[in-house]
Amino acid sequence: MDLDQHTLSELYKTGRRLLDECGNYPSLSDDYKASVKKGTLILEDATRAVTSLDMFSRNEDLAEIPLENVKFLTLPYYLGHLTLRSESHTSTERLEILEAALIYFNDFISRVESYGIPTGSSPTSGNSSSNLDSLNAERNAKLSRLRKIRELESRSETLLREEGGESHKYWSVLLEKLSLESRDEIGMIEQEIPLAKLRIEQEVSGNKLEPPKPRRGGLKPVILCRDQVQKEVFGLGYPSLPTLTVAEFYEKRVNEGWYQCGMKKAEAEMGVNETEEQKAERQDREKDAHDEAALEKSRNWDEFKDDNPRGWGNRHNKG
Repeated sequence: MDLDQHTLSELYKTGRRLLDECGNYPSLSDDYKASVKKGTLILEDATRAVTSLDMFSRNEDLAEIPLENVKFLTLPYYLGHLTLRSESHTSTERLEILEAALIYFNDFISRVESYGIPTGSSPTSGNSSSNLDSLNAERNAKLSRLRKIRELESRSETLLREEGGESHKYWSVLLEKLSLESRDEIGMIEQEIPLAKLRIEQEVSGNKLEPPKPRRGGLKPVILCRDQVQKEVFGLGYPSLPTLTVAEFYEKRVNEGWYQCGMKKAEAEMGVNETEEQKAERQDREKDAHDEAALEKSRNWDEFKDDNPRGWGNRHNKG
């Protein structure tokens, strides 16, 4: 994928902005849904580009990553949040969304941990609502994470001011903060998943219907590997997730008609407006089609007049 660093950074920035804009709209509004969909497509495209560029390695330290590339480690985190905001019409679709978001947040935490950054402990859930000790422990752990998140947020802001911009130390603190937030998201998702499954069971048993089928194509997180070796190894971590190499992914998308020629494929996914040249070509095609239809209509009308002279059908009252 021929994306330079500037273009890739713009994709990242635009996807982040669209996620932030979601807070400005009611969750059922068209603007909200459009921001979620566009933001998801854009950050998915950025993820594919990062994969194709082989930007990260599991065997490197955070300090070894070029500073301008570190932000791309957060792509799964933001895709997790966008996925949670995706529209669903059924309990089955909501379950797909929850499971996809869970993969994103877990993937983010796994990647951050691989760079030796603390990510906190997994949230614990009591086996029973009557288990008071377990509930108290869960509540205390959540409060502790919240205090830590606020502390890390304050530290990251201080580092930005003191160092005059982003640094590896700043990103180390921020990644730890986002990891703790991901832990909370995972805890809430894991609480909602059983409820979604229960709703599906109730809908099936109550209406005596067949189990609902997943939507066509399903909702699959974009987690790709660069080559066949990585595909075989990395795929073991997600046995239910079809893992594609970059080449396989683009071949599949082209066959499905997702992309136009060349770099227009990114614009097609992101809903970017057509260029002036494309607009002119489309208008020419529409004009030609309109002229052809008008000519055909005129030709048919001439034939009708030849076959039906004026007054031909008014013979009943003829004097």
